[in-house]
Amino acid sequence: MKSIYLLLGLFLLSCTTQSQQSPAEDIPKTKRQQLREKLREGKEILLIYPSGKTVYSNLLEKITESSRYYKVRSVTDKEISEQDLKENIVFILGTPSTNSAFQYYLDKQPFLLEEHQFSFDKTTFSKKGDIARLQNYPNPLNPELPFSFIVGQDDATIAAYLRSKYQTNFRGILWSGWGYEIVQEGKTVMLGNFDSNTYEIDYNSQFNFTEKTTVLGSSEHFDFHGHNLKLSKEVTAKLIETCESNFQKAHTFLGSKKQFPKIQYHLYGSSELKGLMTGNTAHGHIDKQRNEVHTVFGGVFEDNFIDKEYKLLIEQHMGEPSSTFIKEGLAVYFTTQWQKKGWKYWAKRLVESGNVISLKDLGDNKYYESGSNLIQPCLSASFVDFLISKKGKAYVLKEAYTKKWTNEELNDLESDWLAFCKNYETETQARTEIDKPLPYQKGFNFAHEGYQIYNGYGSRKAHESVMRLKQLGANSISIVPYSYMRDVHRPSLIPLIQSAGSENDESTVSSAYFAKQQGIFTLLKPQIWIGRDSWTGEIEMKNDKDWKAFYNYYYRWIRHYAMLAEIHEIDALCVGVEMGKATVGHEDEWRKIFTLLRGIYSGPMTFAANWGEEFEQVSFWDDLDFIGLNCYYPLSKNSKVSKRELKKGFEAVKKKIEKVQSKYKKPLVFTEIGFRSVNGTWIQPHEEAGDKGSNEADQKLCYEVIFEGIEKEDWCYGIYWWKWPSDINDSRKGERRFTPYGTMSMETVGKYFGGE
Repeated sequence: MKSIYLLLGLFLLSCTTQSQQSPAEDIPKTKRQQLREKLREGKEILLIYPSGKTVYSNLLEKITESSRYYKVRSVTDKEISEQDLKENIVFILGTPSTNSAFQYYLDKQPFLLEEHQFSFDKTTFSKKGDIARLQNYPNPLNPELPFSFIVGQDDATIAAYLRSKYQTNFRGILWSGWGYEIVQEGKTVMLGNFDSNTYEIDYNSQFNFTEKTTVLGSSEHFDFHGHNLKLSKEVTAKLIETCESNFQKAHTFLGSKKQFPKIQYHLYGSSELKGLMTGNTAHGHIDKQRNEVHTVFGGVFEDNFIDKEYKLLIEQHMGEPSSTFIKEGLAVYFTTQWQKKGWKYWAKRLVESGNVISLKDLGDNKYYESGSNLIQPCLSASFVDFLISKKGKAYVLKEAYTKKWTNEELNDLESDWLAFCKNYETETQARTEIDKPLPYQKGFNFAHEGYQIYNGYGSRKAHESVMRLKQLGANSISIVPYSYMRDVHRPSLIPLIQSAGSENDESTVSSAYFAKQQGIFTLLKPQIWIGRDSWTGEIEMKNDKDWKAFYNYYYRWIRHYAMLAEIHEIDALCVGVEMGKATVGHEDEWRKIFTLLRGIYSGPMTFAANWGEEFEQVSFWDDLDFIGLNCYYPLSKNSKVSKRELKKGFEAVKKKIEKVQSKYKKPLVFTEIGFRSVNGTWIQPHEEAGDKGSNEADQKLCYEVIFEGIEKEDWCYGIYWWKWPSDINDSRKGERRFTPYGTMSMETVGKYFGGE
């Protein structure tokens, strides 16, 4: 292939003297969404790295191996021609002086790239660790295809940054929801998008953290940094004193003689901010390479400390153990206010209620890594405490930490450990305020529809969306974190999704916390997604062994959310959604799950049964606090109907509802009901839009029929419409969707909910 030589590279670099680049006027623009579609079409990505730079070698292999959705061809800048750049999706790694491919892009994109610095939006970045990323921008050589780059001061720094940031997801290197991102010292300081048509900077979507970091204070072992966080002198002083005192105690316990560098302790005002700056939305995490702790402080995590500095100290002092649960347990052991009430409280409660995990499973690293970060740590801490009590501190530090535990050893210790946990002098009673009567719930299923940190659960946009719901008169929201199963006929682990931008724990509880601050009732409704044109109602195992495994996996998954709901005092919990073949005829298995969950969660519980057979035939309602119905019963078979006919159709549906409700004498809540804004939406309300024409009036008519039909029914304790997006300005909301936002139905909702 014809090689590109850097004949004019240095000359071009020396000539780029303008203070700020602008999108080139002479380049026709392709809409951003169209450029993204090019990636989804499976066209090959040409990943260009500098010739002779071996620092990328290992990295390139990992990118290629993890790129399930893209075809990737890695080549050096000396192996490609200008024609290659025109015909392919291009992604460039390196610096303008080491990667000659940059010469074609120096003056036709929004960054000013110079030899030892780059500039963007009137700001110059010249520190050695500064990194810039441009993603899915029109290729100046072929504007119908996207090009991207990651650039920095030197290749070793770029490679190190990529390995650190994408260590568990290398395909993330090739895809970003952002148009640009700038990183300093491993933390994002600016990111945002361009206008989809003009490619000017869209300041409504920009986050600029370059001037929002402050030094809060220092102590012997810590430097404290605040990010968009205002703390009083008193709070800051107490924080520093507490961290230093606890750290000294842990340091003494470990008997360490080593001198460690100061820990850089970074505190953030929200999980959204932490996620945007670090790519990690977790309550707390550590960066071993940089000797840093990152923690969300205040708000939903008020009086909730998980003190990750102990984990950093232990790993520095002790190294990596054979068994993860000993290291994790030792780190939590030092944390007195772990998950608000302390690990002893939660360990005792789990043991006494039968929700304990066996020591054999705790000692299985694979099990531990895929399990609950709420259930396992407190139990592991209690086991460390048990070993200290039984065999002494020296045994834990010298033998227990380093040895590979056998199942036989752990089984022998199990009964004594459980008895030890039951003897903790801590109260384990349920929270008392949960005994309030069930309110009449007027709300929506609150959908995490941004799929990014800044527009999904926990974001400021999500808070704005909740406030708009409140203005409509809503007093309740259902928060719906998802997981998935790949096969409805084979049991498998149901993962706890915790990645940044997903419906992870921190974003879920942040939105619940904000809603509760507004006086809004919160229902946590975890759901399972089944792809490939299937759904949870088709979950059906082939034999008793597989059924047993399925219920075990499901219990393990939903148990985590019961614990999450209890810690953060979420008002109600839905323990399952639309699983007809796994519920009807399997009620005993579900009753066992309900009983176990009540040992963790104190609030009212329900199940969201699918309309039809599941709702009408399942018999476990007497074990729940209220009946949940996902109501998509057809109201008429006719494409043209009168309101009177639709009301008659809903009267027939209500007779089915009243038959179940009167049998079990439980309140009923419509945990889901909804209609798309399409022609004849009443015929099959649950169906995809397909080729149906847009019709807001038909949607509005159905809203009116339902509201009027339940208005005076004593058995009805509320309704959650499907659905309301976390980002009400989401460009995907459009027409023919379930959400009433921006449609004629908004007025109807406001009228019956009593708002605007």
